[in-house]
Amino acid sequence: MRLASLLLLLLMSAAACASPGTVLRGKVAVAGNEPFSYLSLRTSEGTAYRLTGEAAAGLERDYQGRRVSLEGKILEEAAGPGHPARFEVEKILPDGPGIKDPD
Repeated sequence: MRLASLLLLLLMSAAACASPGTVLRGKVAVAGNEPFSYLSLRTSEGTAYRLTGEAAAGLERDYQGRRVSLEGKILEEAAGPGHPARFEVEKILPDGPGIKDPD
């Protein structure tokens, strides 16, 4: 019984690790005013995400003002105006970077 429970737990953990992250596509921009500015992604639906994580570090320099596709996980939902959802970037997907936004 314990062995079966342990195996089930192990399989569930492996499945969770293997599942792909959330993919967001939008325009990268710096939002807010100093000293409270932050890197953000705004989707075509108008949803804003505060970008975090090591993979987000180069986005400000290399992709600001451009449309990108990002894979990662939503850490926290939006809490109202001025408090966007937080998204931890795990990787920049190859099909998105460098595509100019039409507007």
